[in-house]
Amino acid sequence: DHTWVERQNADGLWRRCGDLELRDTSLGANAELAIERWGGKPPKLGDKLRLRSNMESASLSRRAAAVERILEGRSVVPDLMAYFQASGTQPVPMEFHCPPEEALDAYAQGSKSLNESQKDAFRKALQFGPVSLLQGPPGTGKTWFIASLLHYLLTKEGARRVLVVSQAHEAVNNALEKALELFEAKGVAFDAVRLGHESVVSETIRHLHSSSIEQSYRERFKAEYKERVVRLATEMGLPADFAAAAVKLHVNVGRLVDQISALASELPAPERGRQRDADQEVSAEEVVAQRGRQLTEALEGLCKRDYQYDVGEVQLGEVIDDLYAQLAGQYEVQSPQAVERLRRLLKMSDDWLKTLGEPAANFVEFLAKSRTIVAGTLVGIGRRAAGVIQNMYDWVVIDEAGRAAPSELAVAMQTGRRILLVGDHKQLPPTFEQEVRDTVSRKLCYAHDSRAFASDFERVFDSTYGRTVGASLKEQYRMAPTIGELVSEVFYDGSLATGRGSSWLDTSLLPTQLRHEVCWVD
Repeated sequence: DHTWVERQNADGLWRRCGDLELRDTSLGANAELAIERWGGKPPKLGDKLRLRSNMESASLSRRAAAVERILEGRSVVPDLMAYFQASGTQPVPMEFHCPPEEALDAYAQGSKSLNESQKDAFRKALQFGPVSLLQGPPGTGKTWFIASLLHYLLTKEGARRVLVVSQAHEAVNNALEKALELFEAKGVAFDAVRLGHESVVSETIRHLHSSSIEQSYRERFKAEYKERVVRLATEMGLPADFAAAAVKLHVNVGRLVDQISALASELPAPERGRQRDADQEVSAEEVVAQRGRQLTEALEGLCKRDYQYDVGEVQLGEVIDDLYAQLAGQYEVQSPQAVERLRRLLKMSDDWLKTLGEPAANFVEFLAKSRTIVAGTLVGIGRRAAGVIQNMYDWVVIDEAGRAAPSELAVAMQTGRRILLVGDHKQLPPTFEQEVRDTVSRKLCYAHDSRAFASDFERVFDSTYGRTVGASLKEQYRMAPTIGELVSEVFYDGSLATGRGSSWLDTSLLPTQLRHEVCWVD
């Protein structure tokens, strides 16, 4: 992360004026900002400064690129923007096959089967597209719905690539946890990867994080190294005993030869064999040379003990060739080409192990391309290193879509053949900085309470298209009846039913003023 400092000029515009040096910066009641490469006039009392980071800048770039791609018709659904033009002519919904009733019954939770609104939402999400809409008021089981839909898509619809995203890390974690629980209960492998920083991933799905999967691959490959190579060698027509002996030779001698060669290449030519006085400071080159001599002695001892081979004056590169030839003669292997193929296989296996430990190898991108379910935050999945936005997904499921800004939704939506937006426009709207609101209002002559500041989810859900394809979950299981009725009347026109009983609390233990499920405090 790199952070810089901007100063507001007389015209209200922000200009970069320096870089923040984090090591010498202290925060707290008396914050001190250490700013390097200051440009312009010295700061004075009353100046406004703000901090910006390259992570924030990268986020804006990802969003801008996604919006541009959609506007130019280069998203997977080419006319994607037309579905959100609520005031214009929207495309007619595409129709797909409807899931059978018995398929929905499989997603009961214990003795509790899907209620009618959940079944209706399930049917509509699958039957209409390419953009499907689900309104999920609080406590209506939308996380279970997403988990059930993922299971259905993978096991019944044959989906091979699904992207699951949300604005917040917690929502992504919740969706994956519930999906993992459902898949395990039904005995289906949960082939998923969670992208993002490891610190934001919950403990339950830690093993699905990209770094955990990478570590698991590496350890498993190490443990199965010999068996894998021997199995492939036998398929090439080589004896298993010879292959096992070749693995031992490669691991014990071959890697040692590689280490000595690598150390030799670190020594500049003039320094090789150069002597220094005893009282002179030992140079880095001498340390490397000393290490090289130690490894060479180890190599000579190993060759003599295990292979009765005298290294002597033999060139380093020829030692391993001689030993492979000796091994081939011992096991009566007649094909030099097969031996060479086996040596290339061993080298490739080592390269794979090495690659798994290097950030530059970009194992995250490999997982994002090979796992069935890819999950992360709306903007986080736009990281170029992950390569997610270059992929194409059968389905993109976006949770908390009602809280997301249009540009955030664009990053994920551009990649999907089918898109499911799950949100609730009766809850928190998208957050726009006042500066953005002021600029939009000024440039486009919009009022500050214009529908332009509503979420894309709300705009499309209330449109002609939304009234055809949109569904709402109408029974909540979280709030006690009186609280649920209050929320239902105030926000949902009385349509939200309560599917649970009164609180089990013994109200006699509470103060008189707090004995009701809803208390009003003046």
